[in-house]
Amino acid sequence: MLEIFLIVYISKKIGAILESKGYKKGWYIALFVFTWITGEIGGFVIGALVFPEQPIAMYIIALLGAAAAFAANCYFAKSLPNKNMHDLDQFGMTEEFKV
Repeated sequence: MLEIFLIVYISKKIGAILESKGYKKGWYIALFVFTWITGEIGGFVIGALVFPEQPIAMYIIALLGAAAAFAANCYFAKSLPNKNMHDLDQFGMTEEFKV
């Protein structure tokens, strides 16, 4: 149950990052939820293969898979270029090269 609240909270944070950069947040949030779920399922499968009779270890590895999905999505959202930027100051350009 706490994971659902965490997914909603992180989705809002990722959406805010994307909106501040000028992107629509819907598909990226759907991608985040999809990768979270697949990361958790993949982690659970790996945990079941490595520790077949230890459900706590399986769950911990499943959470590590979900955390890896979270880290990948945050890195992806933060590495997108800013679509709202119209000047070239961040690239070290001078006033004469502005569009």
